[in-house]
This record gives sequence, C-alpha cells and structure tokens, in this order.
Amino acid sequence: MMIFRTLRRAYSRTPADGAGIAAGERARRAPLGDHGQMGQKRRAGQHETFAEIVDAAVGANPERGGQPIEFYQPIRSGAYTDESGVPWRMRRGEVTWKRIEHLIHNPEVRVLHAYMNDIHDVAPNHREDFMAMIRPYLKPGQDVPASGGNTDFRAGEFKDDEHRSMLLVEETC
Repeated sequence: MMIFRTLRRAYSRTPADGAGIAAGERARRAPLGDHGQMGQKRRAGQHETFAEIVDAAVGANPERGGQPIEFYQPIRSGAYTDESGVPWRMRRGEVTWKRIEHLIHNPEVRVLHAYMNDIHDVAPNHREDFMAMIRPYLKPGQDVPASGGNTDFRAGEFKDDEHRSMLLVEETC
C-alpha cells in the first residue's frame, strides 16, 4: 500500500510533457520488453526469434529441409514416354490457343492433363469442360479467375515416330 501511495504522488507531480524525475522513475520501474510489452519470463521450449522457430521446424523434418518439391514436367524436358513405352517429342514451343482448340476437338489426338506427378488422359466427353477450365489461362485477353491466383497452365504439342499428335497440358501451382 505504501508503494502505491508513493507512485501516485510521483505521477501526480509529473509535468504535462512527461519530463522530470517521475518520468525517469516510471521508465526504471516498468522496463519494456522487445515487443513494447511488460517484460515476461519465457516458458521452457518457447523460441526467442523467428530464426529459432524456423531452425526448429527444419530440424524436426530434416529430409525435406525446406526445399521445393520437383515434379516431372514434360513440356520443360521436351519429351514424354507414355505407359506403353512410346516416346513422344515436343513439336515446338508452347502452342497457340487456336491450335489447342483444333487439337482438343480432334478425336484422333490424345489429350493429357499433367498435375504434379499425375498425368492422365482427358476423355473425349470431358474435353469441352477441360477447355473451359484452361481457357482463362491460355487464351490471350481472358481474365484469370480470382480463385486461380496461384494456378497456371502450359500446353505443348507432342509427336511420336508415327507422326501422331498429342496435346499435353501442365497445370502448376
């Protein structure tokens, strides 16, 4: 109770600008921590800095080590071998939207969708829906949906030794 009265008296004599002995006493009595709060005791296992938190997270899973995961990208490599062992080579760089539409509508052309390590055929009855999904990303002048902010598509035309065509569309995020 005595301390409270002393503090109250000291603060009541403080000038309006906060200068003077009382302000100096206030700073000594209530030291601020690194975060502008009253100093608190850290609990056991609590990290002091962000770097320590990151080091602890990486140390908990050393095989990943914070490295990005690489996925097979046939368009980047320019080659693809299908499940039957048939080698396909990319015909040229990324194809135009007009060529994509032509290939998707051709029933003799195989259409593949690659997402991460999953590469699967797009069935002929699903090609229109697939085209609607990729259109905003591959057709110039289209608005990319707000929900697809991190998604992107690339398309490549591949040929085999018999000159058959295949359209491969890679989805990345």
